[in-house]
Amino acid sequence: MEQPIDKRALDRLLMLSFKGATLPPGVRDTLRSRDVAGVTLFRPNNYVDPDQLSRLNQDLQNARSGAAPLLIAIDQEGGQLHAFGSPATMWPGNMALGAADDTDLTRRTGAAIGRELRAVGINVDYAPVADLATNPDNPATGIRAFGDDPGHVSRHVAAIIEGIQSQGVAATMKHFPGKGSSKVDSHLAMPVIDHDRARLDTVEFLPFTAAIAAGVKVAMTGHFALPAVTGSRDLPGTLSYAVNTSLLRDELGFAGPLITDALDMKALSQGAAQIVDVIAAVRSGVDLLLMTADAEQEERVTTGLALALSRQLISPDRLAEANRRVADLRAWVVPFETPSLDVVGSADHRDLALEVARKSITLLKNTQKLLPLSPGHDERILVIEAPPRLLTPADTSDLETPAVAAALRDCTNATVDAMLMPPDGSVPETIDEYDVIVLVTDAANLDAAQTAFARTVIASHPRVIAVARRMPYDISQFRDVGTYLCCWSINRSSAIAVAEAITGRTPITGRLPVSFDGFPLGSGIDLT
Repeated sequence: MEQPIDKRALDRLLMLSFKGATLPPGVRDTLRSRDVAGVTLFRPNNYVDPDQLSRLNQDLQNARSGAAPLLIAIDQEGGQLHAFGSPATMWPGNMALGAADDTDLTRRTGAAIGRELRAVGINVDYAPVADLATNPDNPATGIRAFGDDPGHVSRHVAAIIEGIQSQGVAATMKHFPGKGSSKVDSHLAMPVIDHDRARLDTVEFLPFTAAIAAGVKVAMTGHFALPAVTGSRDLPGTLSYAVNTSLLRDELGFAGPLITDALDMKALSQGAAQIVDVIAAVRSGVDLLLMTADAEQEERVTTGLALALSRQLISPDRLAEANRRVADLRAWVVPFETPSLDVVGSADHRDLALEVARKSITLLKNTQKLLPLSPGHDERILVIEAPPRLLTPADTSDLETPAVAAALRDCTNATVDAMLMPPDGSVPETIDEYDVIVLVTDAANLDAAQTAFARTVIASHPRVIAVARRMPYDISQFRDVGTYLCCWSINRSSAIAVAEAITGRTPITGRLPVSFDGFPLGSGIDLT
């Protein structure tokens, strides 16, 4: 028989969000009066620096009404999505780890990420991405994934989870059950994953199975349709009992809390209709709702859930089940020690990030034997970099500064000039005055203007070293380039590593963690 449950049980479904670098009075009052599960912090809304973030998180914990700690979560993936910036360590990211292909290195990176998070009071990381980068035209996955091969990705997903959780930070496998092949960004609309069940079982599901075997504490739903599981092209997996309970719980054996992806994503209903989706999510097996900093959304969801409970649309047993899972997670984070803030951006961690970056640099073409480059002091190098850009809202690349030219200056006595690709696509008339052009592209396969510019530069100069800043697919747009490297991120460690690789200061040993356009998985030219 179902047991009646206090409506406060509904509050334990909520991961609140707010705007402000300090705790707003209204949020403080909410935490004191309601036993909410926790809070999600976002870099644009809540981050200034590690000291401020630590103080904010302590204020959050001091304001809570219950004895159990709040879950305080953040998106710290590395690569193109950093929940906080410098002086915290800027990690090369998952695809770089996939290219380095050293699971011990991945595990150590996860531990360092977890250590920095725990030091500032974060106990849940919405990472790692366990999706596969199987669609070159998918802007929402890219270097957030470890690669496109399920076995390769599974090893690294398990390793980074073990590392993160060794520090008392709960890792989150996302976006269950795998949206890497989607053609649409779920921030903007609902993708449909049209693979049959045999394909899903042997490809998309495997990294999530590996994450569960590694003891991952949290799972995050993906807002996409999966007809092979649900029978519907219109039902997001976030709202599906077949996905969230029958598949995740009953078949795959995941026992921890399941959280939605952000509720403001356009794959779900917005406005007044959203409460229908929220009720459906809870009924389907979701245990936590990832709220956004929208007071109207919070009021709508809170009021709607209370009405759904009174109308028996949500059962007390379903709420009790969700509350138990969340309570177990809140208890799990307690025993771990909090490291000193000194670990955030520490020399050891910066060295580790640079080790990842160095081992990840991947050389796919060197037909002109330009590398290693040993210019004399009287030679001139022009570095042309694509401006920082966002491919998806889950991206912080625009907050970073292109740094390949500066890194090259530290590696050579040659004159190194720098420019960003001009908005009008015009190639500088002085290009022939340089001995070498280093051309750094950023997802040129998704940008016709950038592709046209790159082709013109390559056709205009005999010595061009092309560097793909993000995914390796850019070369498919200019196959005639003679020298082509992948460095996997805009972050400073990757810029240093590719400069060192170009000038022969460090060996090039990275391997392609995806396959495409005649380049099989594991492609790469060693240069030692």
